[in-house]
Amino acid sequence: MEATHVFPRLRITLPDDWSDESVITFVAPAANGLAANVVITSAPRETAFYADVDRELTELKKRAKKYRLVSAESFEHHGRAAKKVEHRFVSGDNLEIRQLQLYVDGGATIHTASISHADAAFEPNRARFETVLQSLRFEDA
Repeated sequence: MEATHVFPRLRITLPDDWSDESVITFVAPAANGLAANVVITSAPRETAFYADVDRELTELKKRAKKYRLVSAESFEHHGRAAKKVEHRFVSGDNLEIRQLQLYVDGGATIHTASISHADAAFEPNRARFETVLQSLRFEDA
């Protein structure tokens, strides 16, 4: 058996035993050499939704340089369990980054949308970033 996955401009049919670990990236126009981006990923859920999210956040805290949690909230995103986390860290090229992450329960899959930008440029763009996250919908559950 096979499953079909549809993205804008792409359709692919794969064996059922392959997992969806797709990555979709969009990049804003650069301003002062810095560009905001959104990365959307999908990965198989290993255990309970919130346990998987917490495990991923624990790993991020270990890997990220100068990690600081700004906020975290659990809620429903278009009828699905979700968690939104905002944090700051220093990138590999020593830029201070602020990131919003939205985790959405897709049943057997966890979808994550991460919007990242230079910390100093984040606040002027916050409303736009929140609108982007609110617009995100998944059709697999």
